[in-house]
Amino acid sequence: MFSDRLPGDTEVVAVNNLTVGCGIFTLGVRGRFERNYPVLATALGDVATLDFRLGAHSVLRDARTTPPVVDGRSLEPTAEFKLPFGTLPLGLHDGWAPGVF
Repeated sequence: MFSDRLPGDTEVVAVNNLTVGCGIFTLGVRGRFERNYPVLATALGDVATLDFRLGAHSVLRDARTTPPVVDGRSLEPTAEFKLPFGTLPLGLHDGWAPGVF
């Protein structure tokens, strides 16, 4: 489908993500999948206002981890999306909760 942009042997790296709903994105895909958590929309802040952060009482808030390094490149984020458009710089963290990188 996207062979003109991505070769068929492209490896997906999906680490520390939240998957909301019933989807399984690892099925039939070659890659590295670690610390990905399925959650219901009720586990997030407020989907109606586009607040997709973990809710205040989520047990995953304490599941902090260090972002991986893939092919010599750190996956630690340096900025985040800011509504209605643009980015907001991020400072250094000692660990990241799922869904944040």
